Amino acid sequence: MHEYEIRILRADGRSSLITSQIHLNDYYAIRSALRLANGKAVEVWCGIERVYSGGTMPPLRAANHSAA
Repeated sequence: MHEYEIRILRADGRSSLITSQIHLNDYYAIRSALRLANGKAVEVWCGIERVYSGGTMPPLRAANHSAA
């Protein structure tokens, strides 16, 4: 399990909401962030690494932070 920071962005790129969640891997963190964002732009961070930035679900691929 990994701790992720989810940032919902305003139109000007500034954060309007920042929350912390724990997920199994990047995929589930991104999926949760997009659900929370409800169509707005979002960033997902794991520590100092930004693992996602956008507004749509990326294609499924191997996650950088998968469970060991």
